[in-house]
Amino acid sequence: MTSTEPPQKITTSNYGYSKWAKKITPKRVHWLSLVLAALILAWTARNQWFYLDEWSFLVDRSIRPTGDALNIFAGHNGHWSTFTVLGYRLLFKLFGVRTYAPYLVVLFAFHLTLCHFLWRLLLRVGTQAWTAVAAIAIFAVLGAGAENLLWAFQWQLFGPLLFGVGALLLIRTTGRTQRNDVIAAGLLVLAVATSGTAITATAVVAIALFLRRRFHALVFVIGPAALAYSAWFLLVGRNEPSNSYAETLSTNVQNIPAYVWRGLTDAVDLSTGLAGIGAIVIIGITIFAVRQAQPRQEPWPLVLASAAGGVLFLVLVAIARSDFGIFAVAWSSRYIYIVVALLLPLATLAFDHITLKRQLRPIILALLTVTLLVTQISALHSEAVKTASQEQLEKRRFLATAKLANKKTPFLVTNALDIFGITVSAEELITLLRNGDLPGNVNLSPSDFLDARLWTQIALGDVPMVEGPPPLITSFESVELTPDGPECVIASPKSPAPKITLRFPQPSSLSLQNPLGGTLVVTAKNEKGRASRPLVIPAGPQQVLSVAWPARALTITLPFSSPTRLCGVLPPPK
Repeated sequence: MTSTEPPQKITTSNYGYSKWAKKITPKRVHWLSLVLAALILAWTARNQWFYLDEWSFLVDRSIRPTGDALNIFAGHNGHWSTFTVLGYRLLFKLFGVRTYAPYLVVLFAFHLTLCHFLWRLLLRVGTQAWTAVAAIAIFAVLGAGAENLLWAFQWQLFGPLLFGVGALLLIRTTGRTQRNDVIAAGLLVLAVATSGTAITATAVVAIALFLRRRFHALVFVIGPAALAYSAWFLLVGRNEPSNSYAETLSTNVQNIPAYVWRGLTDAVDLSTGLAGIGAIVIIGITIFAVRQAQPRQEPWPLVLASAAGGVLFLVLVAIARSDFGIFAVAWSSRYIYIVVALLLPLATLAFDHITLKRQLRPIILALLTVTLLVTQISALHSEAVKTASQEQLEKRRFLATAKLANKKTPFLVTNALDIFGITVSAEELITLLRNGDLPGNVNLSPSDFLDARLWTQIALGDVPMVEGPPPLITSFESVELTPDGPECVIASPKSPAPKITLRFPQPSSLSLQNPLGGTLVVTAKNEKGRASRPLVIPAGPQQVLSVAWPARALTITLPFSSPTRLCGVLPPPK
């Protein structure tokens, strides 16, 4: 006699839960994570504005250049950037600089497309589905790579990586050249016309093809990009000016191992939020690769090529960016982003190898994912707040300067904007304003105009730039004034932050001399606002402070290090 167990009762609630659970697939969660990442990025970057290199592409470039404008083939800091220039010229034609949103949309489109391509690459190399989803969800909001997620210009840096990963996904594992290889070759040509990161992206594809022994395809896929870049370099790139303060090549080569090690470990430290864990992780995944890798068998050509690309990228950065100091940029978020992306295939395979047969793997993966998401979103938010504060200040200064320039206000500087060699002239500002290309919804305060004056109508140099009657010292604080000849006083600090306030009835100049030098802080005030600007006075020689507007109250905070001699001033009334 056989016994049978009664059929398990299926309740409506259990059935509903089972049906709902089946809909939660890795693919759907991946797409949902990209949508949520887009919302997080849009909210986090809402107060960003144009910065540094962007201005060169906005005002100094033209498809049909005239005057001093650069053409679309001129390099940018050693990069061939034609595709980037065309992108910026199109956006500028449509939106001017009235809003930063369209520029950010392009950035987010590049970034999220790269995220999706990386997800497909992880699945291609055998990463477990949920591990791939978690890794890409974290990468999508990578606070350690915040610069590439907040500054719209940075798609030019990682754009070639997007094209390179796309090419990796297209190239075949065996056989002769196919249509996919043709498309891959085209993507690499786009990559080299975007920025120098294309050298790494192209090398990754070349290594993968070499390990697959597809030598004919290697020539066909890599050749067009190599020829295009070589032609650009011979015709344009080799004539680009180089930085005179760059370190020598021999010094760079000597520093490469230390730089690469620091770049790799910093990428892990900052991506996990755990200082010091980078060395353990890098050594661990290296041991895993040495023990498990079979370079000629799939999927290892993709995994090893990508990891080698991360190392190569840091080597190239160590050589090309030596002008900033060999270690000054090792932990730069722009480079961490690239390194993390290239290490993901190897790192996720190593993680799966360690955890796959453990019963607690789902819990470990979930806890690790949540922890890293919180860490990276927090880091992204902190960086966004910090950069937005400075960029909004510069935005208001920029707009106030444009309005002053339009009123033919006399400036003491050649360029209204000059940061690290990126310049915007007063004439370019006026053109932007009159063409309606500047934001029109910003209410500028009196403090904004005072701030603009401090950066355009004040100059510290060897000779006076303005002639006029001497300003009058109206008050002083934490300083003792001693007469020292006609229209001269010695200001001896009595406590930190010694201050002297002057009134300029007309534009004029005064001289300052401090034996030890230091930082002056010039503060302009009126009934409705105030603004400050720091200026550095060198030790020893006399410097002239020129003021090109009748400032009613200009307070100078003097260095505390030693007495300062001021000449061309009237003493305070007794």
